[in-house]
Amino acid sequence: MKKKIILSIISIVAFIVILSCQKADKYKDYQSFSTAYPVCGDYIVNWYQGGALVIPGTTVLSVYNTSTDATKIWIDDNGQFWNFKTKANLSGTSFSVNKGIEVNLGDTTTITNGSVSGDAIYLELKWSTDPTNTYVCKGTRRTGRE
Repeated sequence: MKKKIILSIISIVAFIVILSCQKADKYKDYQSFSTAYPVCGDYIVNWYQGGALVIPGTTVLSVYNTSTDATKIWIDDNGQFWNFKTKANLSGTSFSVNKGIEVNLGDTTTITNGSVSGDAIYLELKWSTDPTNTYVCKGTRRTGRE
């Protein structure tokens, strides 16, 4: 009788130990994020010049990492405003471009005061083909909950 009780207790303890173990994350060795991860995403933005809207409605601005350098990001308006795509220098959640060659049109792009705070983006842009105007782009990240 004692043997059955001891065997039952050992079985119960072993069962509890097995159930209480956490499952290992089988993907943990493959999960690594670029330093650009916090700023990457699609943003629903408005474009301003001199405080006034430049175009009615919103456009999509895409920000994503480059494949070769973790301190650089691509900024792309997807052809919806200036048709620009340029590589920016990233430092934390701030970014800038000093006379970067724009990929789509070959224009020279300058971005200042670029930053992402939470889900909000803000940047000021100038192009060499329109050097007297500074354009302001601001909006929020597309989260899929809209």
